[in-house]
Amino acid sequence: MSRISSTYGKQANDRSVKSASKMYGGNYLTDSGKSLTLSGEQQLRGSQQLTKSGKSTKSSFADSIRTSTGALEQEYIKSLQQQVYLLELENNHLRSQAVKATELHPTMAAEAEKMLRELKALQAKVDALQLENFRKEGAAEVLHQKVNGLTQKLAQYEASHSEERERFDKDSAEARRERDMYQRDVGRLQMRLGELQEDFDHKLSDLKASETKVATLRGQLEAALDKLAAADSALTEERAQTARLEARVRVLEVELASTNTKGLERNIRELRDENLALKERLRREQSKAHEETLLRSKTFEETSALVKQNAALEQKVVELERQIEAERDKSHQWAGHASVESDELVRLREREKTLEYQVSSGVEEVAKLRLKVQQLTQQLNEASETKDAGTIDLTVARRRLEEAENSQASLSDQLSRLQRDKAELVAHVDSLQQELMKRESEKDGLARALDRAELRLNELQGEVTRLQQLQATRWSEVEKMADTLRSAAHSNSVLFDSY
Repeated sequence: MSRISSTYGKQANDRSVKSASKMYGGNYLTDSGKSLTLSGEQQLRGSQQLTKSGKSTKSSFADSIRTSTGALEQEYIKSLQQQVYLLELENNHLRSQAVKATELHPTMAAEAEKMLRELKALQAKVDALQLENFRKEGAAEVLHQKVNGLTQKLAQYEASHSEERERFDKDSAEARRERDMYQRDVGRLQMRLGELQEDFDHKLSDLKASETKVATLRGQLEAALDKLAAADSALTEERAQTARLEARVRVLEVELASTNTKGLERNIRELRDENLALKERLRREQSKAHEETLLRSKTFEETSALVKQNAALEQKVVELERQIEAERDKSHQWAGHASVESDELVRLREREKTLEYQVSSGVEEVAKLRLKVQQLTQQLNEASETKDAGTIDLTVARRRLEEAENSQASLSDQLSRLQRDKAELVAHVDSLQQELMKRESEKDGLARALDRAELRLNELQGEVTRLQQLQATRWSEVEKMADTLRSAAHSNSVLFDSY
């Protein structure tokens, strides 16, 4: 009867466990029921072993039945009591397991729902992170394409402009060398122009001094001519008076024959005294005329000195022409080096030819002045011979002097034109320097644009690197969350297995 009750209790417990598992449902309770069933089977195996041991006891009892029936009954009762005790322990264990499973099921269901909610939230976060990651990847891809495009454009720009940059660098270096050469040549030309200006100023001052001397000599000549005219008029008057006296003497000699000898002698003595006085006066006039002749010779010597000075000036002008020819050869060599500025150099050569023509015209004017001075000298010599010719030559000399003054004015105009040409040359050199500075500024602008493009490329590369790092960080976070979810799922499975 105890065996039947224990078996019935076991079946009832099994049915209650199965019904509880069916009522609450879920894998966890099913697994816990399975675990309880397994523990019951183990107890049944133990009871079967006890049964086997009981059978062995029964067999031994059958063997020893001859000896003692009471001992067998006691052994059998003990074995039955042990089986009942074991079945009661198994029943109590199954009941406690069922109670525990019934108590833990709502908690596990709440935890499962909580884990499901957390999993859904994590899945939403993962989806959002994946979308953001896809968007960042798209932006990074766009930026990468832009960077590649900019890199290609920069490479094409560098490839297309490398030759131009090299040529521009060469042109810039050549332009700087030409600028330095131009500056040196301009400096030499300025120094040479300064020297020519100084020489011209010296010659102009010498010419002015010569003109002053000519004016002085002209004044002295006019004074000498005036004195000569006065002396000539006095001499003419004395000659006329002498002629009158001689005529009177002849008249007196005629009268002497008819008049008293004493009176005639007295008259003759008076006439002789008067004649001596007139001769003395004539001698003084002749000495004055000799002094005038000496003055004319002195004037002639000074005029000769002026002629020599003009010859020296002409020699200096020839030297200046030679130096200008050398400078022209240098300028031709300079023009051969500066083929880029051929038009400007042609214009400069034409201007140089104009200047040379002006210098040659100035030389011709100096030669004309020298001829005029010689003519003036000749005219002065001729003026010393005759009064009328001297007056005419003086008029011609005045006219020639006026022409010389006009030529001096033309030389001054030529000098002003030379100064203007010099200023234009300096302005042209300044314009060339400004053009060179403009090209250098354009080169600097291109270099700055290239630097800005390189900086922009570096910034884009840094942005791409930062996005890649951000993407790696996000992926690491996602991997950490996935690891956390996997560890949580594993811990839950372990917890379920333990229950």
